[in-house]
Amino acid sequence: MSDWKASFSKGIVLFRAEKYEDALANFSEAIAMGATGFSVYDSRAAVLDKLGRTREALLDSKQAIYLAPDQWQGYARSAKLFRKANKLNSALKMVDMALKRVKQNDTKRRQELEALRAEIELAGQKQLQDRRRTFYHFGKLPLELATTIFGLIVESDHASVIRLTQVSREWRAVVLETPFLWSTLSLSSRHPVEKAKTWKQRCGGLLKRLHVRSGDMTTIWGVQELRTTPLSFLRALSLKEVRMDHFFNILPTCTPLVIQNLEYLELDNLVAQKDIYKLCAGEHMRLQTLIAKDTPLDWPALANNCSKIRTLTFRAWFDETNLPDFIWLLHRNKQMETLEICFLERPPMRLPLLCPSIPRDLPARIDMPNLARLSFTGGSGLPSIMLIPYLTLRHVQSLQFSKIRVPLDAYLRRLQGDGAITSLKEFKMNHCMLADPAVLVKLLHDATQMETLELECYSDAGHIAEALAEGTRVPCSESQDPSRPSTVLCPRLTRISFAHSLDLREGPLIRLVKLRNILPINPTVDAVSPVPQASADGISRVISLVIDGCARVEGGTVSWLRGHVPDLSCRFDVKKEVRRRNW
Repeated sequence: MSDWKASFSKGIVLFRAEKYEDALANFSEAIAMGATGFSVYDSRAAVLDKLGRTREALLDSKQAIYLAPDQWQGYARSAKLFRKANKLNSALKMVDMALKRVKQNDTKRRQELEALRAEIELAGQKQLQDRRRTFYHFGKLPLELATTIFGLIVESDHASVIRLTQVSREWRAVVLETPFLWSTLSLSSRHPVEKAKTWKQRCGGLLKRLHVRSGDMTTIWGVQELRTTPLSFLRALSLKEVRMDHFFNILPTCTPLVIQNLEYLELDNLVAQKDIYKLCAGEHMRLQTLIAKDTPLDWPALANNCSKIRTLTFRAWFDETNLPDFIWLLHRNKQMETLEICFLERPPMRLPLLCPSIPRDLPARIDMPNLARLSFTGGSGLPSIMLIPYLTLRHVQSLQFSKIRVPLDAYLRRLQGDGAITSLKEFKMNHCMLADPAVLVKLLHDATQMETLELECYSDAGHIAEALAEGTRVPCSESQDPSRPSTVLCPRLTRISFAHSLDLREGPLIRLVKLRNILPINPTVDAVSPVPQASADGISRVISLVIDGCARVEGGTVSWLRGHVPDLSCRFDVKKEVRRRNW
């Protein structure tokens, strides 16, 4: 026992003489000899602190506290070390523990610890100020501006409101106390009840958008949590696979007045019952976006009650007797900007009868000057393209046809005759047919603004590629000058797709790329601009070319194309994918 005490005493003398390495060796020797007093570990922690070995010093101070938990020395030493390591919260905790163990009459020690505590608190305040000044710029923003930024984030992704609460205590406080950030509720089979309770508490009666993504009972229980929540501010409603009789029973606050004030309504695969038609019966509806998939609608009611629709997407069974009501709906919504239609036949199962069609005095043509996006998909029912003769279009920018089983020649000629093609920027024709490919060539001749052309599974794609590569002469029947020179079609074309076109050969493709991509660059265009560059003749360069499944294009040609087209796609399907695509 006396041996370790001698080493310990010698270490104290060396420490006071500032010979820290020698002092450390003596303290370590004393511990190796069996020293168990807390003062030995506290002294070695002091030496290690002087040598800058803070982590090892903290381990010794921890051992000192373990050996003498009622003594203040170990806590005081730990506080100083934590202060040096800039762990201020731990340092404050250690100082408070030391103050509790200092005797009341030990005024000197108490004053020293109080001074240390004040120093740590001051350092904490300075650290917080520096952090806010250098990193936390958000803390300088006014509350109104902060909530506006949060609102923009939540608007693009309503689920981000939870992530915002996890960033910091300041953000969490702001988000939890801002009701409009909780105005969008989306319920699925994942924790719907807990989510509904949270949103109900936080939205403060300002629920504006409700999305029910599943029709199982757990999701319905989540909807039931909202039965006492006022829906007077609801503007968007989205329902998927929901039984409408259950929905209206468990949500009595969804009144006809609430339906009338909706601006967005999306219905996906709802169970066909009479309660579905309650969603169409609001008088003077404010509906601007209507999306219906695999869900029948009450067309007479919609035609009578809706006059503000800007986007209409419909893919479901359609009764031909309601065609006058559909046309009347278009007539009453001339400001429409997007129209996407796919008419399906009535399914074999028994469905409730629709309201009978109302006799109407229909106009011969409907002028729709704002319609920019027009999409027709062929179904098993009434051909959707038969609506084209009823429409007068002026500024269509996107025109799409998919799986239409009748030739499109007459309909494309009708659109060209109305002058609707001159503003066309995007044309897509997938799984469709033309009796005369010259009709499409003429369309491309008029579409001087076109940027995207997609012809998928089209039997005369080679003819179109040839026209794009060499231009076309205007037919004599349409021009007074038969010697008019050839014109490059679609000079602004940058994206082309000939996917799964079996007649496409490499010759037209090579000439097309040479015409549009291998020309001197216009010096007025910035070489580093992300905008597709134009040639000296004003022809835009092709930046994307899709030739998937084009079996007649040889491998050497594909390698050459890759060197001249920035984005080239050339993939071939396996038999399973071919059978799936075959219709």
